[in-house]
Amino acid sequence: MVGFDQQVVHYDRDPRFAGESKYSYRKLAQLAIDGVLSFSVVPLRLASLLGLLVSMAAALAVPVVVVLRLAGLYHLTGIASIHILVLVLGGMQLVCLGVIGEYVGRAYEETKRRLVYITLERSPNQ
Repeated sequence: MVGFDQQVVHYDRDPRFAGESKYSYRKLAQLAIDGVLSFSVVPLRLASLLGLLVSMAAALAVPVVVVLRLAGLYHLTGIASIHILVLVLGGMQLVCLGVIGEYVGRAYEETKRRLVYITLERSPNQ
C-alpha cells in the first residue's frame, strides 16, 4: 500500500471457548450488510448507474409518448407527461446522489490508507 514489504503470518486458532455462536441469522445478515456498505463504494456507484438508466429510459419515453399521442393511440391527458417528468427528475436525483457519493467514497478511500501497524522485526521462526 505504501511500499512496505508484506508478509503472511500463519497461526493456529484455538477452538471456540464458549460453545456455539449466539448470533442469529438476522444479526449475521446485518453484519454482512454493514461489511459491504462500510468497506465498499460499489453501492454509491450503483446509484449513479441506476440514475443514468432511469434518465435514459425517460429520454426514450418522450418521443414514444409524443408519437403515440399524435397518432391518437394515447388518450389519457397529462398522465404521460407526469410520468416522464417523474422519471426525468428521479433519474437526475439519482445521478446527483451518485456524484456526491463518488466524492464521499474517494474521501473515504483517502482516509482509509492509514496503516494499522508496521512490524520492524521478523520473528526468528520465519
